[in-house]
Amino acid sequence: MIVTGDHVAEYMKRATGISYAEPYECLGIEESGVLKGAILLNALMASDVNIHVVGCPWPEGIASEIGRYVFDRLKCERMTFVTEDPKVVRFAEGLGGRVEGLIRSKFGKSRDAFLVGIIKGEFKH
Repeated sequence: MIVTGDHVAEYMKRATGISYAEPYECLGIEESGVLKGAILLNALMASDVNIHVVGCPWPEGIASEIGRYVFDRLKCERMTFVTEDPKVVRFAEGLGGRVEGLIRSKFGKSRDAFLVGIIKGEFKH
């Protein structure tokens, strides 16, 4: 089940050790009342939004929902995944993303982040 609320943002904070600045939107994946993963969207610009993901695997169809939200509702040209988790990199690559770089110490000392960009026309859903 997809859920929203402050508890999802808190889950994200506990999982990553990072406090995210508002504004942001969070979606959580919940099974039997337990959060199993979360997606946080922030740093919205006219053409781009950052996507942070913790937890896997994701339910069938969640990628399409993210794409519709980012590309159709927000009217972004791209989405940028920022993650330290190689599983999330593979997830984003499966959606048509390309690794565009590495941000050193993004999540704290020696916690580098992969930057994976997905352009609207390359999104596989």
